[in-house]
Amino acid sequence: MRAEPQIQPLEPTPLAMQQLQRIERASFSEPWSMAEFDFLASDERSVQVGLWCDEHLAGYAMALIDTEDCHLINLAVEMAYRRQGWGKQLVLALLDITAARGGRACHLEVRVSNDAAIQLYTGLGFHQTGIRLRYYTKPTEDACVMQCPLPLQAGRVMDLMENRNG
Repeated sequence: MRAEPQIQPLEPTPLAMQQLQRIERASFSEPWSMAEFDFLASDERSVQVGLWCDEHLAGYAMALIDTEDCHLINLAVEMAYRRQGWGKQLVLALLDITAARGGRACHLEVRVSNDAAIQLYTGLGFHQTGIRLRYYTKPTEDACVMQCPLPLQAGRVMDLMENRNG
């Protein structure tokens, strides 16, 4: 019987990086390379959290935090753990870390066709601030630019955490 997944820091161990790459390849048409993940891990502005079920990595979220701004740059959850609220919990963990460091806003880009992700981010308080034309390749597609103010209201955070699937 597997333990309930836990969100914890994502340390760039060889095993974690191998599992991260597996999820990345299964989730994106143009996955990041190991060199890109290694570079991100070495950046002092980088914050990375993982969804762990014992030693098994089932998802991750990554951001760059610079002074008062957070850029959510990557979020992926393994297929077997999707639609269970884990993506929301990963983003909330990053937003909490950002707010604790004095962050006042978080922004991101998402494919305009990715309705599930847009719905997730909207439910967390993000709103569209623009479009980046031809931002993505494989296939070429525009990005919806979204942003939310930080910190999230305390009551809102509690509601979101209690209703993981909502």
